[in-house]
Amino acid sequence: NYTMAFNDINKKIEYLKEYLLRYEPENLILSRIHSVKDIYEYRKVLKQIKSNEIVVDLISDIILEAINDNRRFRTLECLTVLKSIVRQLPENIKLKKASIDKLFVIYKYFIFSKREEIKWCVSVITKNKKLDRKSINWLIANHNKSDHILNRLLLYPYRNSEITNWAKQVYSDGRYGNRRSELIALLIDNDIPEYAKNEDGNVILWAIYKSIIPFSQKVKLLIKYCDPKSMESAIEIAGRMDSPQIIRGL
Repeated sequence: NYTMAFNDINKKIEYLKEYLLRYEPENLILSRIHSVKDIYEYRKVLKQIKSNEIVVDLISDIILEAINDNRRFRTLECLTVLKSIVRQLPENIKLKKASIDKLFVIYKYFIFSKREEIKWCVSVITKNKKLDRKSINWLIANHNKSDHILNRLLLYPYRNSEITNWAKQVYSDGRYGNRRSELIALLIDNDIPEYAKNEDGNVILWAIYKSIIPFSQKVKLLIKYCDPKSMESAIEIAGRMDSPQIIRGL
């Protein structure tokens, strides 16, 4: 009985140590996470830790090492851990270029995976990250090979001249007709470009909504370009933006 009780106490102590490590992410990773096998073993704890840039770098480095060594590992589970850590970064933390570069290398390696879950996973780790010119050009060069890559371009949240030029060319060529509002959104600066003003009113309104221009400018353009045929879209967008100004303007 004493042995059983002793073992039970040891398990509880070990559990408490692991629980405490959720609040000491660097200690957890430096002391216990040295391989992709460790990431898999501690995946539940890692998904609950307080994230920061050091943690993102350490987990990324371990996954990149496994990739470079051509090592087999529980790919989806380990990438899910990385995804959780990236998503749990505090809003005030912006990853440095070196950290984003690591994430993008992982993205490029797995974005052509046969498993849809893996592609979604690596898409999330690069979502809303500010990419360098080399990475942007890679996305542009490969945009027709994957919907995930196309989405990364169409939903890029920063103004970028390479993406703007690409969107203008793609729009002029008449490609991706079902994504016209997202293409036009990338082309909006102060106003709708002249060559897009003959578009369906609904497409234009949703393009304005999806653009990265300031809120007040969106309101002005939505009121300016709304017509009777696009009124329902305008009302829905006003609701999403929580903007009574749009309704008053209409």
